[in-house]
Parts: sequence; C-alpha cells; structure tokens
Amino acid sequence: MSPMPKSLSNNVCTRTVEQDLCIGCGVCAGLCPADNLVMGWKSEGLLQPADQGRCLRKCRRCLEACPFQSHPENETTLAQARYANIPGIRHTLETGYYLGAYVGHAGECRERGASGGMASWFLATLLERGIVDKVICVLPNTKAERLFAYEVASSADQVRAGAKSAYYPVELSQAIRTVLSEEKRYAIIGLPCTLKALRLAMLTDKRLRERAVVLAGLVCGQTKSRAFSAYLARSHSIVPEQIRSFSFREKIASSSALPFFARITSTANTVCLPWPGLYSQTWFSGEFTPRACRFCDDVFAEVADVAFMDAWLPRYAKESRGTSIVLARSQHARELIEDGLAQAKISLVPIAIGEVIASQAGVVEQKRTQLAHRLWIAGKKADVLQKRVAPIRPSWFKRQILAARENVRATSHAAFGTADSIGEDRLERYHAQMRGPRRRLDALLLAARCRTQAKGAISLFIKAIKPC
Repeated sequence: MSPMPKSLSNNVCTRTVEQDLCIGCGVCAGLCPADNLVMGWKSEGLLQPADQGRCLRKCRRCLEACPFQSHPENETTLAQARYANIPGIRHTLETGYYLGAYVGHAGECRERGASGGMASWFLATLLERGIVDKVICVLPNTKAERLFAYEVASSADQVRAGAKSAYYPVELSQAIRTVLSEEKRYAIIGLPCTLKALRLAMLTDKRLRERAVVLAGLVCGQTKSRAFSAYLARSHSIVPEQIRSFSFREKIASSSALPFFARITSTANTVCLPWPGLYSQTWFSGEFTPRACRFCDDVFAEVADVAFMDAWLPRYAKESRGTSIVLARSQHARELIEDGLAQAKISLVPIAIGEVIASQAGVVEQKRTQLAHRLWIAGKKADVLQKRVAPIRPSWFKRQILAARENVRATSHAAFGTADSIGEDRLERYHAQMRGPRRRLDALLLAARCRTQAKGAISLFIKAIKPC
C-alpha cells in the first residue's frame, strides 16, 4: 500500500485525537505497519500519537484497536469470547465475568506496594514459575522527560521495583513493537482502556494474540496528565525539570489506609504531600483528567484475566499496610492464586461480589450513572462512541454540576498548558484562571450536600410525627 497525503489521512489522529478522545495508550503507534504514528507530549501534558505523513491507504489497524472508537466488539463481547464457557464462571453487570473474588495481601510485596501488593506478587510469580518470559509493566524512570514508562521486565525484582501506583501518562508503543518482534510469552498489566485496545488488536494480529498470554488489569476511576505531577511539584517550589523521583502513594505507619502521602525528590530536596488538602482536592476536582476518561464504562478491567484494586471498605480502612481485592477470571489466574494460598505465599479470603462492587462504589457511580448523563449531554457530539450505557437525561441541577465539572477539567488543561511556560508567576496565573470554575463547582457541590441533608431531615421529621 502506498502512503497518502497527511491531509487525507484517516487514522486515530483525525478520528480520535481531533475529537479529544485519545487516552494515550500507544497501542496504535506500536501496531502501525508504516511507523507513521509517533507518541509524544501535547501542550496539556498528555501523550498522544502524531501523524508523520506516512499513513498507508486503506489501512485501519490503528482505528481497529482504538478503545475510544466504536466497534462491533465491546468489553462484554470481548470478555464473553474468552471467559463465558469456563466451568464455574459467574457474571455481574458491574464486574463482568469472574471465577473467584478474594481480599487480602501478599507478604513482602505488601510493604513495597501502594495497596496489598497482590499485583506485584502475581506478576513476579508468573516470571518465577516460567509461565511467562517477560512482564510489561510501568517502572519509575530517572529522566524528567518521562517520570514513568512501560518497560519489558525479565526478572521478578524488576517487577517489584514498579510496585507503587503511578498517576502519570504512560504508553505501550515500544513494548508492543518488542512483542511483535520477539517470540516470547508476555504478561501485560494496564488500565481498562489499554487492555481493551490490546484485546481489539489481538482480533487481527496473530503474533500479539499468541504472545501476550496474560493480561492483568487495574481498576481505574481516572488518569491524569503530566501537568498533575508538575502542578503538585510547583506548588511546593519544585521545578518539574528537577524532579528525580515521584512516589504518588506512600503509606503512613500506624495510621489507616487513608490518608497516604506523595513524596517528590528533586535535585535540591525532598518534600512530602499529604493526601488531605491540595493533593486530594486536585484529584477529585477533575483537574488534569483526559476527556476520554469521562466516556469510559469499564470499572473492573473486564477483559483482563485477573483484576486488582484497593479494598476501600470500612472493615479494611484501619489497615495502614494496605489491602487488595482480586478478581480472577481465567482458570490459570485462579490456579496461581490458589497455589499461592496453599503455599502460604499470600494471605487471602473469599469476598462477596457485592462487597467488591461496594469497594469501588464511587467509580461505579461515575462510569455508569454519571456516564449515562454525560452521554445525554454530549448528544450527537458523542456519536463516535457506542457505550454499553444508554444516555439518560439528568435533572437540571445535575446538568449544572456536570457542566461545572467539565469546565474545571477543560480549563485546567488550557490554563496549565499556558501557565507552564510563562515564568515565575505561572502558579498565580493558573490559580487566577481556575478561580471562577472552581468556585462554581464548589458552590454547586455544597448546594447538593445541603439538598441531601435537607431531604434526610424532612424524612426523619415525617417519621417522627407519623402516628404509631
């Protein structure tokens, strides 16, 4: 196939990036047969593909793998083809398929990890037992250009070095090229959108299908752009270019699962950022969140052979060392977990699927109820997306809250993209641009809480005066 002029290209750059729906997973760039797509930073701090003008005529490989394009297949059908016929498999609308649900931790990996250490234990065990030859996982990077990156790990120690969470853009393009060029068995860990892209790519690429033998998933509520870490650093007088390491989840001994803190090490000093305050406020406000996150309906990484998450449940809240919940979907994943239990390598107990769902209640609300409302608001602008959630018209008040959240999200990208290049007063300029959107959102959320409390008070009053 001959290349077409860049202006006539029909690829993810024109169909996904231009609609602000690219999540930056990099699968498209790794698959591109012409090396036309190159992942790089955008001004707002997102990793996205750029068209090099070598797109092949009639080639649709990137579009066929893009998780934010419409396809005949979705997370449900992709998972159904892989797991539905496994003896003993169960299913819920929220979690998708599962063979077993567990809660607990994994020994020494627990101390290193952000939660109970189960993801690190699982991936390291795959290597140690020779089930896979390589693990593709996110590891810290000493270069300020990219603080974290996907790497191809060949030892359990390398895997354990990437144990903590990274709220930072990473992409798979180079790792995908490695899988396609080296005939090995790989395990890949990623967020739901990234794993969906891999499953879609496997439908048409035999090498990827045969070599990526295990996919492990992480429950995800949202990702963040590079501006998130830069903003937190600048708020503590650290220039992003001077950052040498950024640990987003450090545990506090003799405390509870929350709060944790972040640790930033620069060429000059080290600072700690407690979760309460600026850190959590910026996280929950939606600042620096990619727009694509607002149109994701997969909470529990439904196409993954195994999924990991924090046990955000009251009975585990006091455990400062962290607790993991694990959903096993494939027989191999369940067997590995059961074998680890038998050998006392890990400490897990079964957990009811209702509790699993409750542990991620906020994410379920966001990716199901709120998504239905966002799809209604987007209307024809969201026609490119076929989601498993049907649009539902929200109330006037909820529309105001959703609009305010979107204004905060969109303004943060534009404001910090400008503020990050204008001198010493960049934070003041950013805060000045964000002041109005933040105040409106805060006022609406306060009004929502007052309405909820008022309804509760009225309900109690009615019960109190109701005749026996």
